[in-house]
Amino acid sequence: FLCHKLNNSMVITTCGSCNTLVSIDEGLKERISGEVRSACCEEHVFQRSELLVPEDLYEDDDYWCMAAQEEQNIYLPSNKNDAVDICLKSNAQIMETADTLLANPPKFFSSQSPELILYVAQGEIAHAVPSQCDVLVSDKATTCHILAVRSTSPGGYSPPLASLTHVDGTQYETCIRDMIAEHKLHHANSIVCGYCEEKKDDYFGVIEMDVHLMGGFEDENGASRATSNFLIHLLARIASEERTLLRMTLQTCAIASMNDNGYSCPIGRGMGINLHTGECFLAKVDSSAAGPLQVVRSVRLWMSPKKLSVIYTPRSDNFVISPFYFAPFPEVDSLLQLNDDMLLNCTSTSPDVEESDFCDNVRTSLEFLKNYESHDIFPSNQPILLRRVDCNSWKRCS
Repeated sequence: FLCHKLNNSMVITTCGSCNTLVSIDEGLKERISGEVRSACCEEHVFQRSELLVPEDLYEDDDYWCMAAQEEQNIYLPSNKNDAVDICLKSNAQIMETADTLLANPPKFFSSQSPELILYVAQGEIAHAVPSQCDVLVSDKATTCHILAVRSTSPGGYSPPLASLTHVDGTQYETCIRDMIAEHKLHHANSIVCGYCEEKKDDYFGVIEMDVHLMGGFEDENGASRATSNFLIHLLARIASEERTLLRMTLQTCAIASMNDNGYSCPIGRGMGINLHTGECFLAKVDSSAAGPLQVVRSVRLWMSPKKLSVIYTPRSDNFVISPFYFAPFPEVDSLLQLNDDMLLNCTSTSPDVEESDFCDNVRTSLEFLKNYESHDIFPSNQPILLRRVDCNSWKRCS
């Protein structure tokens, strides 16, 4: 195997003579798993991205500290169809983030948990600051991915902002960009304040953004890998476009094959983030803590356009369920008559690894669709607003 760099590209050539790849760049001595490419005599180009790996932990080793500073940008395959998870598995620091996340059992949350929880369902996105809640969390992901970001302002002039979303495909570019824009807006005044206080012409406030991404497995249809590729490449583009304002670090990454237990089954299905500390962890949430009007929110997945629904922002303490159109569709009765195996195969992207309550939840949504229409729930086409009461209960605003 041969590896060399051309400007900001890394070219890898495989010859099939061994199963590891060794960089011949000066002093780098980076070993890259042969899993990166099994094809013989192919050339692959990896482009330097503005996404960063976490800083090296070997603080007492001057050489490795210096190497970490020089080599902290992530290289991604220039061919968007190449498996980005296989590429990332060659990076020891990124694999360490996956191992750290997946090594511990999921934290369990219920309505009795002492933390203020904000649950984000599939197809939703939430933004919050520490004064609003303690944990943003989502679960029940198989081929879906859970993306969390947490940003801090230069000089600490504004509180940290965290966002979390649960995505099920590759059609959410605008929504992900809007998520990042929310952080720029939140910290906009901080950058101005930092500039004024420094009183230097060359001062630029940079928002530090930690990115955490988990989801997918080695599914036979490749749905997981398609979502992984989409999200990583999109985040890399955003990091490049916003590099004068944002410094984006991939603090946690366990996607596709990195999240597979070796038997085509995901290890992590839920992920949460602590808004105070920025800690990211595996999570499982009881339905009692999954937030208000869960059935209404689930129906959106059947009827609405492919757009993430914003349920919470730092500008209000209201939980928002935006109006959307829904009505019974002809196949509802037929789906309700199917047995569990057939219903799984008709409604899931990963029928072999769904949780035991999947069919019950689908039937509940279908029954709701059969008996109600959107004007019954949103009579004036206005959003439903709810407020937190006690710890993890919600009450509709009058």
